[in-house]
Amino acid sequence: MARPIIHTTPEAKLAAAREKRQRYYANVPDSQACPKRHKDLILQRRRQLRPPKRDMKESRKMLKAISKALHGSDSDEDSKSESSDDESSESSDADNLSDLTQCLFALKIIKDEMLTLTDDPCAFVQSVFSEYVKTLDGSVKGDVTILEKPMATVEGLLKRVIPIHDQILNFCGISPEWRAVDSVSRFLRTILAYLEDILGLVTFDGAGELAVAHSMGEFMYQKGIRL
Repeated sequence: MARPIIHTTPEAKLAAAREKRQRYYANVPDSQACPKRHKDLILQRRRQLRPPKRDMKESRKMLKAISKALHGSDSDEDSKSESSDDESSESSDADNLSDLTQCLFALKIIKDEMLTLTDDPCAFVQSVFSEYVKTLDGSVKGDVTILEKPMATVEGLLKRVIPIHDQILNFCGISPEWRAVDSVSRFLRTILAYLEDILGLVTFDGAGELAVAHSMGEFMYQKGIRL
């Protein structure tokens, strides 16, 4: 067997490597029964592994969702046109946050649910508080589940926002996309703080202190404090 040629200059090494690759792509593997070149086999495997093209309808839907997440819905007709089947598929996609587009798509779903709940934290908590006060006649502390149920709903939305918040920060830093998800996060945290403020006073001080605090406008939602 002849000794291999040793190339000493970078140009000679580059030319030899290029020639070796060309021979490899042009040759047929010994293990192949059918005469296919290495190049054809490589291209065939690449085509098999290539993901299918995304449907244009799905792409348009994704872009529309991103626009809503960043700028909000321009009309009520857009939100009413979404079917229940679309909502279920969007919920399943919300768990996949592998890129910025999917993060914004998941954010859009959460934002829609949030706006369905309320678009004004103070007004929302005031209505919840009014419903709770009606139950104080038959109980010392009233029906605290009226406070706990919306708290659980808001906490659930906030838990879904947190990973999106972190991922968008990783993808593009402090950007319009990050500010969009941050505004949703602060909105939800504000509602949660308002409800916790009321529930904490009920739990530890009772209905008497609750009435005093409300009459003096001491609750966070009465002061309009935003997180």
